[in-house]
Amino acid sequence: MRALRNLKFLSAALFCVAIVGTVGFHYIEHWSWFDGFYMVLTTLTTIGYQEVHPLSLAGRYVGLSLLTLGALGLSAAMKTAPMLLRRPK
Repeated sequence: MRALRNLKFLSAALFCVAIVGTVGFHYIEHWSWFDGFYMVLTTLTTIGYQEVHPLSLAGRYVGLSLLTLGALGLSAAMKTAPMLLRRPK
């Protein structure tokens, strides 16, 4: 069940990225917790409606980091998930 272990690790890593991003937007941009979390979700899912509020340079770095880590994490999770559906021989 190595695939399950990998998927659990990737899920935990993405959860940590979401928490760090929310905290980053809250303290760097002085946004509410909800606005920070909303921005993290729209960034990680690459929906990207627009910024909740205008971003400073530091906020843009947080956003770029989220986008990079989120895209890598989600693509790795999507690669790992189908392995759970394979039947052992």
